[in-house]
Amino acid sequence: MRKLLISIVTLCSLVSYADDFYIEDESLTSVDKSIEEIIKNSSLFKENYKKCDVIIGKSLKLSEGKFSTIVATTDGCGWGAAVGPIWIVKKDVKAELILSASGYSLKVDKSNHKGFYDIQTLISTSAGSNAINWRYDGLKYKNINRKLKK
Repeated sequence: MRKLLISIVTLCSLVSYADDFYIEDESLTSVDKSIEEIIKNSSLFKENYKKCDVIIGKSLKLSEGKFSTIVATTDGCGWGAAVGPIWIVKKDVKAELILSASGYSLKVDKSNHKGFYDIQTLISTSAGSNAINWRYDGLKYKNINRKLKK
């Protein structure tokens, strides 16, 4: 019985990370042209990634019943050692950019604020790891605190 309980807890913990996003995820695919246009018009893209041709991403559930598209550049275009661009485009009546950030991965927290889950972007280097917590304010995600772990 104890082994069964441990197995169930382990399986549940694996399932809870099913919504994570990694910039090097091999399952990322090309995105709709409308989403690509929004990304290419963002200041983050124009300032740092305009030489990048291919934009890839995937749909992710960031709110109850609605999916958003999480986007990155492909083939390491414009990436640092452990960081690349991460954008989130909300798909509603019209597509809107709600996050422009840098990181290696994104984790979804099921805490809900103004209709969207809280998220965390992560960067890890030999000097430590940075976890940036984001909360939706009704228009876009805002950085709510930054934690540096050694």
